[in-house]
Amino acid sequence: MQNLIQSLRGLHAGDTVSAGGRHDFTYGLEEGAGTLVQVFGPNNQILADLQCGALRQGRDSNTSTISLEFYVRAKGSSQVHLAAGFHPPVVQPDSWIERHLFPFAPEALQAAQRLDFQGEESWTLENLTGGPAQAWIRHFLQLRMVSVVGFQAANPQPDSPFGFTTDAFRVTLRGGSSVELHLGGLDERGGRYARIPGKPWIFSLAEADAASLRRSRSVFGP
Repeated sequence: MQNLIQSLRGLHAGDTVSAGGRHDFTYGLEEGAGTLVQVFGPNNQILADLQCGALRQGRDSNTSTISLEFYVRAKGSSQVHLAAGFHPPVVQPDSWIERHLFPFAPEALQAAQRLDFQGEESWTLENLTGGPAQAWIRHFLQLRMVSVVGFQAANPQPDSPFGFTTDAFRVTLRGGSSVELHLGGLDERGGRYARIPGKPWIFSLAEADAASLRRSRSVFGP
């Protein structure tokens, strides 16, 4: 992601190689091809809207240096340019999604809740100052995904192939907003499928991390 941002900052039109769309197939810029890149600023204002096509390899006749340039076209333009400094984004979410799930400070949390859909271990913690409660909160805030395993609609059905939902955890922040984490079944490597409602990604957690979340109510005392 940092490479993409830096390359967009340094992007300039470069050499114009075509206009009018007559050779779109040659440049990998025909309809539905290439990589579409949109950059948004405050209030969802579009700062850049580009289509990146094929890669061209060249050699400087004076220095024999090999150069790699992408064919790039701005949305709404018929002109195709060569951009030497452009790095198209990788398409695999594992390469750019932040693995740390909940970037909050412990003092920002007000309450925590577990909903156990397979047993009788549902609980609510409104006092987060005790030792076991503090340890649970610390563990929750340190959770990191292992990998992204799929994409699904915002509200997958319980009979989905990922086994949702066995447990749901809701943490309430001071101010009233909340975040949730839903656990599913075991994956083929022994990890635990998980999702955050409102996010499209299905990811895996280490089963040891998931097990530490599923603490019995008795652990936290009366």
